[in-house]
Amino acid sequence: MEKLFLILLSGYGLTMIITKGNIFKQIRERITTYSMKLGIFISCPQCVGLYCGVLLSLFCGVGIKYCLIYGFAVSGVGYTINKI
Repeated sequence: MEKLFLILLSGYGLTMIITKGNIFKQIRERITTYSMKLGIFISCPQCVGLYCGVLLSLFCGVGIKYCLIYGFAVSGVGYTINKI
């Protein structure tokens, strides 16, 4: 249970850093000038959250069959918090 909580919090943080943080602003702008679709993707917390959740769950040693579920969970948390 604590592993799930850790992945949810760190996944949300990583998602926000990538999609909204100033440190990645130039990278997001460069990607957007290259491709509008990729620019929309890299700015979407729900989209990036899925991949962050999958990668973090692999990194934390969660079984392969649960990686996608954790990805969906991080994506859902990111979407929910951004709508509040």
